[in-house]
Amino acid sequence: MGEMQKLKRIFKDVVKLDFDNMSESHLDKHLLSQCFDLRPRDLVYLLYAIEKEFGITIPQEAIAEGKFSSFNNIYSIITSQESCKVI
Repeated sequence: MGEMQKLKRIFKDVVKLDFDNMSESHLDKHLLSQCFDLRPRDLVYLLYAIEKEFGITIPQEAIAEGKFSSFNNIYSIITSQESCKVI
């Protein structure tokens, strides 16, 4: 299973968002917008699930700068962290 599919599964399991049944434009929408009706605590749950599943640590800077805010932004963070992992 590719990283994008893993991430979609995490969203579906943790916050009940099924990006497979949404348009591409939803991938760039802010997760705290009315469109998704998520709460800030939901992002914390996502953060922990993502770090565990991918074996990475999301940088504090990414969160502080507001990058942990949409599906595509989170996917970019994951791919950049995975490229930095030591094998």
